[in-house]
Amino acid sequence: MDDYSTYARFYDLDHGSLDADLVMIEQYAALCGSPILELACGTGRALLPLARQGYQVTGVDISPAMLAIAGARSRPKGSLTG
Repeated sequence: MDDYSTYARFYDLDHGSLDADLVMIEQYAALCGSPILELACGTGRALLPLARQGYQVTGVDISPAMLAIAGARSRPKGSLTG
């Protein structure tokens, strides 16, 4: 069990509203373009906004629980599969 498997479901409560860095990240993305690799992507706080803007993104994290949350958040609402 990784350190985040228990904490993952609470992670967005602590960090989900942090967005001060997103403008800078989006500016870097605009300069570099796709594909984008985000290491330690967690629940997708920075990764998902980039994907919604049309960038090809891949997120990597040590925590399967965090990746599961990011995957669930990436699916359209009402979708049964991803």
